[in-house]
Amino acid sequence: MSPSVIRGETGAPLGDPSVHDISYWLFFGPGCIEPAMVQIATKIEMNPVAAGWGDAQRVIDVLDNALQKGPVDSRRDVSALTS
Repeated sequence: MSPSVIRGETGAPLGDPSVHDISYWLFFGPGCIEPAMVQIATKIEMNPVAAGWGDAQRVIDVLDNALQKGPVDSRRDVSALTS
Protein backbone atom coordinates (compact mmCIF):
# COMPACT_ATOMS: atom_id res chain seq x y z
CA MET A 1 0.00 0.00 0.00
CA SER A 2 1.25 3.46 -0.86
CA PRO A 3 2.51 5.63 2.02
CA SER A 4 0.16 8.39 0.86
CA VAL A 5 -2.81 6.05 1.32
CA ILE A 6 -1.62 5.12 4.80
CA ARG A 7 -1.39 8.83 5.69
CA GLY A 8 -4.94 9.33 4.44
CA GLU A 9 -4.02 11.36 1.37
CA THR A 10 -6.25 10.67 -1.61
CA GLY A 11 -3.74 11.00 -4.43
CA ALA A 12 -4.98 12.70 -7.57
CA PRO A 13 -7.53 15.49 -7.17
CA LEU A 14 -11.15 14.76 -8.07
CA GLY A 15 -11.14 16.55 -11.42
CA ASP A 16 -8.03 14.75 -12.67
CA PRO A 17 -8.83 12.89 -15.94
CA SER A 18 -6.56 9.96 -15.01
CA VAL A 19 -8.87 9.12 -12.09
CA HIS A 20 -11.83 8.96 -14.48
CA ASP A 21 -10.00 6.68 -16.93
CA ILE A 22 -8.81 4.27 -14.25
CA SER A 23 -12.24 4.09 -12.63
CA TYR A 24 -13.95 3.61 -15.99
CA TRP A 25 -11.81 0.65 -17.06
CA LEU A 26 -11.75 -0.83 -13.56
CA PHE A 27 -15.52 -1.29 -13.66
CA PHE A 28 -15.86 -1.89 -17.41
CA GLY A 29 -14.14 -5.30 -17.15
CA PRO A 30 -16.39 -7.02 -14.64
CA GLY A 31 -19.48 -4.96 -15.45
CA CYS A 32 -19.43 -5.14 -19.24
CA ILE A 33 -16.67 -7.29 -20.74
CA GLU A 34 -17.28 -10.42 -18.67
CA PRO A 35 -21.07 -10.60 -19.16
CA ALA A 36 -20.68 -9.81 -22.87
CA MET A 37 -18.19 -12.68 -23.27
CA VAL A 38 -20.59 -15.01 -21.44
CA GLN A 39 -23.35 -13.83 -23.76
CA ILE A 40 -21.19 -14.68 -26.78
CA ALA A 41 -20.05 -18.05 -25.39
CA THR A 42 -23.54 -19.19 -24.42
CA LYS A 43 -25.30 -17.59 -27.41
CA ILE A 44 -27.92 -16.12 -25.06
CA GLU A 45 -30.13 -13.53 -26.71
CA MET A 46 -30.84 -10.59 -24.42
CA ASN A 47 -32.75 -7.37 -24.72
CA PRO A 48 -29.97 -4.73 -24.96
CA VAL A 49 -32.03 -2.35 -22.86
CA ALA A 50 -32.32 -4.91 -20.05
CA ALA A 51 -28.63 -5.86 -20.07
CA GLY A 52 -26.39 -3.39 -18.26
CA TRP A 53 -23.72 -3.71 -20.94
CA GLY A 54 -26.10 -3.29 -23.88
CA ASP A 55 -25.01 -6.08 -26.17
CA ALA A 56 -21.78 -7.90 -26.89
CA GLN A 57 -21.12 -6.02 -30.13
CA ARG A 58 -21.37 -2.68 -28.35
CA VAL A 59 -18.80 -3.83 -25.77
CA ILE A 60 -16.45 -4.97 -28.53
CA ASP A 61 -16.88 -1.63 -30.29
CA VAL A 62 -15.99 0.29 -27.11
CA LEU A 63 -12.86 -1.83 -26.64
CA ASP A 64 -11.90 -1.47 -30.29
CA ASN A 65 -12.34 2.29 -30.11
CA ALA A 66 -10.21 2.56 -26.95
CA LEU A 67 -7.44 0.40 -28.39
CA GLN A 68 -7.25 2.48 -31.58
CA LYS A 69 -6.09 5.45 -29.48
CA GLY A 70 -2.82 3.61 -28.82
CA PRO A 71 -1.02 2.47 -25.70
CA VAL A 72 -1.54 4.12 -22.35
CA ASP A 73 1.22 4.71 -19.85
CA SER A 74 -0.41 2.80 -17.00
CA ARG A 75 2.46 3.65 -14.66
CA ARG A 76 1.56 7.32 -14.98
CA ASP A 77 -2.12 6.63 -14.42
CA VAL A 78 -1.57 4.45 -11.38
CA SER A 79 0.95 6.85 -9.87
CA ALA A 80 -1.64 9.62 -10.15
CA LEU A 81 -3.85 7.68 -7.75
CA THR A 82 -1.14 6.74 -5.29
CA SER A 83 1.03 9.86 -5.14
